[in-house]
Amino acid sequence: MIKKRNAFTLIELMIVIVIIGLLSVILLKTYTWITEMTFRVQQTKNVHQEVLHVTQVLQNFADRDEIDFSQYSWLDATQWITDTLYLTWQDGSLKFYASGDCMPNVIAGQLVVTGSCALMMEQSGQVLQLTDPHKVVLNNVVFKVIPFAANDAYLQSDAECAGSDYLHCLNKPWFRLLLDAYSINYGTQWATHVHIPLQLFY
Repeated sequence: MIKKRNAFTLIELMIVIVIIGLLSVILLKTYTWITEMTFRVQQTKNVHQEVLHVTQVLQNFADRDEIDFSQYSWLDATQWITDTLYLTWQDGSLKFYASGDCMPNVIAGQLVVTGSCALMMEQSGQVLQLTDPHKVVLNNVVFKVIPFAANDAYLQSDAECAGSDYLHCLNKPWFRLLLDAYSINYGTQWATHVHIPLQLFY
């Protein structure tokens, strides 16, 4: 007596192939999503680390030094808003500014950051880079220096500080740093969309 051989029919094979294909698509999408999330977390971490480094450096120097008002005699017309911060005292002459391509591009109505703008510090002729443009790109870097009064008498006489307008007469440094921090290649894909608008008060 000949036994029948059990085998898959063509329909059963096709069903198995379809199921395997669906599972593969689901796994691929899940892997892609996890990869993008991991990359986005890393981008966020890089931007936060660079911003934190900048805040710590500026805070350390602001605690020890004073604003070099002799560098700002020409800022009356701009309400003391400048792209360069000058400090002086214990650490000598310090200069903070942004360097590189700080302008983002708009392509097809979407903001794309491809520059290499970094925050720089110059101390006694030696230039140091405070941010890594391979980790974060900066844009719109400006400093708001106080006092911002057009009357230079605030800088020369304590008598001007006797009234209620005492904010112009602080002896310690007082300034704001305003900037936009972007992840590298911001705008090219969702995973790189990390943007931190920053306003720091010192």
